[in-house]
Amino acid sequence: MYIVRLHDRTIRSSSFSGIEMWILLLILILLVMIIIILTMRPTAPVGLRVAGPAQRVDTGIAYQRYFNGDPGLAGDMAADANWSEIRTRNDLELFRNMNSKVLRLYEWNYTVPHNLFISDITASGLMFQLPISNYVMGFQSGPYDVPNFYNAVLNEITDGNRYKESVHSIAVSNEPYLSFGEQAFSYIDRAINDILAVEAARGITGNLPPITVPSTFANINNEGPGIYEARRLNELPSVQRLGDRFVHSINTTNPADSIKNEFADVYQKPFAITEWGLSPQNYPEGQYAAALQSETEKILEYARTGAIPLRALFGFLYFKQVWKEGSELNFGFTCFPDHPNLQNCLQTQTCPPRGAQLGLYAEDNSLLALARAYGGTLSGVNFGQCPPLRVIR
Repeated sequence: MYIVRLHDRTIRSSSFSGIEMWILLLILILLVMIIIILTMRPTAPVGLRVAGPAQRVDTGIAYQRYFNGDPGLAGDMAADANWSEIRTRNDLELFRNMNSKVLRLYEWNYTVPHNLFISDITASGLMFQLPISNYVMGFQSGPYDVPNFYNAVLNEITDGNRYKESVHSIAVSNEPYLSFGEQAFSYIDRAINDILAVEAARGITGNLPPITVPSTFANINNEGPGIYEARRLNELPSVQRLGDRFVHSINTTNPADSIKNEFADVYQKPFAITEWGLSPQNYPEGQYAAALQSETEKILEYARTGAIPLRALFGFLYFKQVWKEGSELNFGFTCFPDHPNLQNCLQTQTCPPRGAQLGLYAEDNSLLALARAYGGTLSGVNFGQCPPLRVIR
């Protein structure tokens, strides 16, 4: 006999039968399994989502500097002193119409305000990737300065104990192995630990954005394109602390099938492409834009069907890089019609002004190709016309 008390009423019953005991045991086992499954599900960080088939890819654009000026401000598109002029061209409206949802920035000067940019991008519904550049990392010039940088930056990109909704992700360095070799990994480990320490000290716990390290797609040590850096980064203690909050990134001009077969199928973890494009010199004249659209559509389809765990893709590059030399001058979706022959303009102090008009290429319009691949259109910016694209081979 057993006794059950319900609201002071005593109910007497005979003992459980063997079948009833087995049913109860099965129910308990099912409940335990459900609890285990629910607790093991990863918490998806903002921006670079963790998901399976029918994956949403965050489409974006690389938004790098193109003008001269104060060395401390020249690369920071979002600084108030720069954005106050840039914003008049309506780039954000264009990106929204392109269905380009995220801007990848390359510099962020923590000694100056970014109020206008943050206000504008929040109002637009777009997001941005916060850069911790190689200059802040101590790879190129100046000392390692991540703790001071991040303490100051959090004042601008958080509300209370939460990151702002417009913060998509945090990019630590850019192609660090190329800049510093094997020592780069210890710097990355230190920087991520410092970011986490500053967040903890400030009590930042909400809306935590993913952290990524944009890396080369080079075949280092014959491990396969992009694999060596991905493996070494995932071995870092700080990256292991991050868990699903870390999403590896690659910069590549390889076609979609190469990325799938040589990297994604080998790496088998979520990743982003922080610089995406093709090399114009590899395509016949007038066929680059069509190839870009086709390859972009293919890689997005691979992601959306779950064939590759791609989380974000940034078209490279909105501005023509007029301060560079050689084949790197091929990159850039736009040109400067009033400054057609600029090269190494930072050295000659002849870079276009911040608010310079942009132009598009009439016969090989790669920005239109990117917009079509993203499912959008080109509208919002008053573009001029570029001279014919002269590919440097």
